Amino acid sequence: MKTESNTESAELLHCAVATSSEENADAVFRRLFGMSVVKEFMVGEELGRALFGFGGQAKVIVYSAGGATIEAFISPERSGALDRYDHICLATRNRLDLIERASRMGMSVSSFAREGGDVVFIRDSDGNFYEIKEKEGTG
Repeated sequence: MKTESNTESAELLHCAVATSSEENADAVFRRLFGMSVVKEFMVGEELGRALFGFGGQAKVIVYSAGGATIEAFISPERSGALDRYDHICLATRNRLDLIERASRMGMSVSSFAREGGDVVFIRDSDGNFYEIKEKEGTG
C-alpha cells in the first residue's frame, strides 16, 4: 500500500475500551483472552475534559499478552455512553509532522501537558480518537 511521500507507517501501541466494572474487564481480558494486568492508573477530571471532551474520573487497568495491549477504562457512566474513552494509540518517528498533517486535513488535535511530556490526541471526522506518541529513541 502506497503511503504519502516522506511518511513512515505508524506502529499500533494499544487500544482502549470503556467497561462498566473491573469484574467485566477481568472477565473479558483475563479469563477470556488470558491477558495479565501490567499496570493500573487513574484518569482525572482535568485530563478527561482536555482530551476526551468530558469530565469524570476513571480507573484504567492495562492488560497485555502476546504483544497486544488493551487499556480498560472502568467507568460505569461511560460504558454505554456516546462520550467514551475508546482510542487507538500509534507511535511514529515524526509526531509533530503527523499532528500538523492531521490539522491540515481538518482533524481536531487536543493536547494535555503533564509531567513526563504532553499527551496528544487526534479526532477524525467520524469521531474516532487516536493517541499519538513519538517512537522511542527518535526524539
